[in-house]
Amino acid sequence: GLAVTHTEATRHFHRTMEGLYDVTMTLIGMVIQLAPIGVAALLFTLTAQLGWEILVLLGRYVFVVVLGLAIHQFVVYSLTVKFLGGMNPIAFFRGINEAMLTAFSTASSNATLPTSIRVAEENLHLPPAVSRFVLTIGSTANQNGTALFEGVTVLFLAQFYGVELALGQQALVIGVCILGGIGTAGVPAGSLPVIALILGMVGVPVEGIGIILGVDRFLDMCRTTLNGSVDFGPFNEGLPNAVCRRSTRRPPCPRRLVMTAAISRTVRAGLARALPSALLLIALPGLLAPHRAAAHESPWNVTTLGLVRHVPAMDAVAPIRDIVYDTGSETPSTLDLYPPPGLKAGDLRPAVIFVNGVGTQPENPFHRWAIYQDWCRAVAAEGMVGIVYAAPSGRTPESLRRLVAFLAREGRSLGVDPDRLGLFACSANVGTGLPYAMSNDTPGLRCAVFYYGNAAVDSLRTDLPVYYVKSQKDGAQLNQGIDGIWERARAASLPWTMVVGRGLPHAFDALDLSEPSRVIVRQTLEFWRAHLDGEPPSVVASPQREVNRHIYGQEHADAARLLEQEAARDTTDPDVERLLLLSYRNLNDPARGVPLAEKLLRRRPDDPGLRTSYGSLLLAASRPADALKQLEKAAELGAMDFTTWHAVDLFPTITVMRYNLACAYARRGDVDQALSALETAVQNGFRDRATLESDTDLESLRQSPRYRSLLESMTR
Repeated sequence: GLAVTHTEATRHFHRTMEGLYDVTMTLIGMVIQLAPIGVAALLFTLTAQLGWEILVLLGRYVFVVVLGLAIHQFVVYSLTVKFLGGMNPIAFFRGINEAMLTAFSTASSNATLPTSIRVAEENLHLPPAVSRFVLTIGSTANQNGTALFEGVTVLFLAQFYGVELALGQQALVIGVCILGGIGTAGVPAGSLPVIALILGMVGVPVEGIGIILGVDRFLDMCRTTLNGSVDFGPFNEGLPNAVCRRSTRRPPCPRRLVMTAAISRTVRAGLARALPSALLLIALPGLLAPHRAAAHESPWNVTTLGLVRHVPAMDAVAPIRDIVYDTGSETPSTLDLYPPPGLKAGDLRPAVIFVNGVGTQPENPFHRWAIYQDWCRAVAAEGMVGIVYAAPSGRTPESLRRLVAFLAREGRSLGVDPDRLGLFACSANVGTGLPYAMSNDTPGLRCAVFYYGNAAVDSLRTDLPVYYVKSQKDGAQLNQGIDGIWERARAASLPWTMVVGRGLPHAFDALDLSEPSRVIVRQTLEFWRAHLDGEPPSVVASPQREVNRHIYGQEHADAARLLEQEAARDTTDPDVERLLLLSYRNLNDPARGVPLAEKLLRRRPDDPGLRTSYGSLLLAASRPADALKQLEKAAELGAMDFTTWHAVDLFPTITVMRYNLACAYARRGDVDQALSALETAVQNGFRDRATLESDTDLESLRQSPRYRSLLESMTR
């Protein structure tokens, strides 16, 4: 209507639209100018949070994507052009080089479409009826490069976050990516929404897309080049010869024949290229696998250390992974099952469940910790079934009950006798395992084992055999709690075996290679075998195991000495300095600890554990005002970090932070806030009355009735 209406009003409207267009283009230009700065800022943030290793991972990721695109374009597609299209690949690529350059520079199949049509008609001499129909469809529905990019990206992010994808999930990724290559918008970054959709489908954090945004523009240009190339397709090269064979002396082919042949060849060629794309999606991401050890499996992380006792039969155990036992949440919960070697169909064996009481984090899944995998193998080597499982954080008691219910329903099909179940819980997992074992609703449970942990329970069962181990070098408060439970068990003459690991630290089954440690592990297996139904090879000592043994054994000076030696070797592992700071804090050594804490906080300012350690060191340095700021900041950040449970007596971060916060308030003379913080610490598990009464930082609280009441509550 605007074209045929010539009035003053329409001319004003025309100028308004032109002005709006100018404003829009100006804004887009500004955004484009700022884009490099934004990308640089994003990469800076990622590098600051994840270390320089992220750049290496992104470089490997870019290499894999570009390699896959190059193989598809110059190998798979060249062969297709040669044998299906009957055209020399060199001549073909020379004919479409202008369209390829346009695709690379615009990163948009739709923007490349006019150039592609002109090149097809002028350089490849395709009939307009064919080229305009096929290329228009192909710009949106024939994006092979996008399909390959989406698949590699999803698998890369799954590996980055430590999310194991079962074979069926990988097949689902391939299928959705191929379908996504048909319907993805032909605009820059048009595949990112599809990737977000796939990530959500397979349980990978969607925010992981931010990791690849810094390199996506370059990869977008590369994949669009492939998308634009395959649109010409062998059906286009072969069609004039195979269908029309027309020349200047022949009449043009009927339009219907041309269109039918074009559609037929489009479908056949698309299917011919789908299989190579699928194979590339499966094969190429294997190049990314080494990044997982670098990103998530630091040898200094105690979760990478296996059991201190190993027998050859453990090597023959073949786990069955990712069995779904609970579909009641957004992401299905899975278990890994370790059957004994040679288990035959129809055989039923007793099983030991390794309790997950801390939840499962994607970057370090609980059920893939080396210690639990080794424990499950050791159980299977004894003729039983080992089970370890994932559990959503905050729902661990419910997950344990759902797992037992699943075994009651489906266990027999997996070779598990649901009427002969054992339990193992250690450290923080005892908080979930002990209340469950002592309850009256534990179908099939025959016995339970607990290591170096305790929990509040109202009553103790009189019929359940328990093997309970306390580490002599563990924290005083933790052992006092275990002693309290043991006294109740002794008074009731319960069928408990209570063992003191003399000279052993917390987590001795992963850290201490001594004979007493291995004897307890062997006795634990014998306990399970006795109630449910060789000599180990040498284990090589490592500095990582030794350092963690000193930390968990409260030998912080020895731990600091070894860590300083490692730091002097210019190690790039950030956990070395983190553990060194922990040792300085536990030694109350602000002279060495404060500078190191400030250095680490420049990298990770929002880490509550670092803030807590820094505040504690400032308090030890007689800087209560500065300490108070850091501890209040830690309280604001709030989150409990499982990796910082190496606090005094192995308290959680929140307990240490609140106790030190009370000390800082007390030294400032703020009695009410100090008592509130102290009460919170006690509520979260602080029970060391001797420390409370002897700590000079709390002198200003001694006369308060609330303080005396707090002491009395600890006595009770």
